[in-house]
Amino acid sequence: MITTDKYQLWPFVLLENGTWSIPDKLLQQIWESITRREKNEIVFYDVPVKTFEEWGKFLKTPANHCTFVVDAERKEFCFMAWLNNIHGHVADGHFIGITPYKPAMGKLVLKYWSQMGLPLLIIGIMPAWNSIAIRMALSLGVRKGGVIPRYCFKSKTKTYSDAIITYYDTQEVKL
Repeated sequence: MITTDKYQLWPFVLLENGTWSIPDKLLQQIWESITRREKNEIVFYDVPVKTFEEWGKFLKTPANHCTFVVDAERKEFCFMAWLNNIHGHVADGHFIGITPYKPAMGKLVLKYWSQMGLPLLIIGIMPAWNSIAIRMALSLGVRKGGVIPRYCFKSKTKTYSDAIITYYDTQEVKL
C-alpha cells in the first residue's frame, strides 16, 4: 500500500470472496459527503449520478478502476480517482475531492498509477467552467494539451462548453 504520513491509498476492488474492498456502508457515507457538497453535479455533469444506487453501480462497473484516499489522522475518505476507457497504454483519468482538497491526495494517486508498471498516458477532459479541477490537475504536473470547443455537454442546463484536455505520462513525470 502506498501511504504518506497523513494519507493512505485504498483501491476499490472486488475481492476473491465476492465482496468489495470498501463495504456499502462506508460507500454510503462517502456518497453523503459528496452530495452534501454537490460534487456529484460537478463531476458527473454529462450523465447525472443522483442516487447512491446509481453511484454504487458506477463504482462496481468493471471498466471503472477506482481508488480512494483516506485521511489517516481524521479517519475519513477525502479523495477519489478512477481510470476508465482503457485502450492500449491510454486511459481516461478522473477525480473528485470528497473533503477539501490537498495536493498530497492527488500526488498519492498519481504515484500509485505510475507504480502500477504500465506505461500509461492518462488523459483528462474537463469542462472549461470547472476552473478548480483544472487548477488542481495542473498543480500536480498534469500538462495542458489544448482546448476543444463545445465538447462538454452539461445535462442540467442542456448546454455545451469548451473542454480543457490534459495529459499525464507516467513514464515522463516522476513524483
